[in-house]
Parts: sequence; C-alpha cells; structure tokens
Amino acid sequence: MGAIMMHAKSAHEGKIIGAADRIAIAQRSGVWRVSVNGEFYGDYVRRYWAIEAAFEKADAIAAQGARATIAIAMDGEQDALLYDTGQARRRAA
Repeated sequence: MGAIMMHAKSAHEGKIIGAADRIAIAQRSGVWRVSVNGEFYGDYVRRYWAIEAAFEKADAIAAQGARATIAIAMDGEQDALLYDTGQARRRAA
C-alpha cells in the first residue's frame, strides 16, 4: 500500500499554508503600481492611495485566514517590508 502525501492548502486554492501572499508597491514614471503575487492589482497617482489599497488587500487576505506581506520599493530600497499580517501589532487605543 503506497503512502499518499498531501499538502495543507490556504484559503487560496493551490497555495501551501505558511507561504504568504506578496503585495508589492513600486513607482515608475510617476505612477504607483500595486501587484499581488506578481499579478497586476492597480495603478495609483498618489503613493498614499497605493499604500491604502495594499493594506486593504492584505486585510482581505488575512480575513480569509491566509497571510500577506506588503513590500515597497522606495528611496532606493527595494522590497522594504512595510507590513506582515502574520506579525501581531498593537494598535494605539
């Protein structure tokens, strides 16, 4: 009798639990682009709007029980970690 090996999946079909969805923010020619796992998500003319969209997407992913990270390319720093839904953060009351 052969052993069958199965991977646990997250809320996102085909994704192994423990791997985080990667949300990236980068600016090019005055436009801030947000992508999720390398796929286009949105273009924004203001950095603030791109960051807000990324946080909303990360929160939606976390609400489904999965994990997300947000990385931003800014001030010469590539892939600077901005947020990780897997890390508990205290919010001011």
